[in-house]
Amino acid sequence: EGLLTVSSIPQAQKYYDLLVRVKNGETSLQIDEKIRRVLPDFPKFAITYSVTENEEGSQVNQQKMQSSLDDYNKMFGTKYELSQIQVYNRNLNKRLARKEAKFKRRKEQLDLVIVVDRLLTGFDAPCLSTIFIDRQPMGPHDLIQAFSRTNRLFTTDEKPFGIIKYYRRPNKME
Repeated sequence: EGLLTVSSIPQAQKYYDLLVRVKNGETSLQIDEKIRRVLPDFPKFAITYSVTENEEGSQVNQQKMQSSLDDYNKMFGTKYELSQIQVYNRNLNKRLARKEAKFKRRKEQLDLVIVVDRLLTGFDAPCLSTIFIDRQPMGPHDLIQAFSRTNRLFTTDEKPFGIIKYYRRPNKME
């Protein structure tokens, strides 16, 4: 289970669109057959970002978010609309944290959530094992908080440590 954090809404949308195409077999990237046998629904992913009516590109952002909500609704049998974005975000957070018994079953779980500035601080999901970072380096306080998302103990058998994959300036961040 992981988070992918990016620096902008358009970048998050591009990643989301790419994952949709990969899952649908519309790219040269393919899900390994061994993974498909074990997890036929892999990858299960969602996206979250702030949707406001007054920002540049807000119409496009709202349309794309509604489209992703439709995908989420289809995946989990929910009925979220754009007007219920806060309720959706609470559900997504609970699903990602897997603390409630309902979300411990594979059919209720997510593999990846794409975020812009959400879930990096003050969010506790002990099963979160990986954070992918494709954005400019954050300030020290935010960086430590974001990295700490992966260091919550789940079980030592299933998650002895977290994984952080930094795509920008990886040598410096190592």
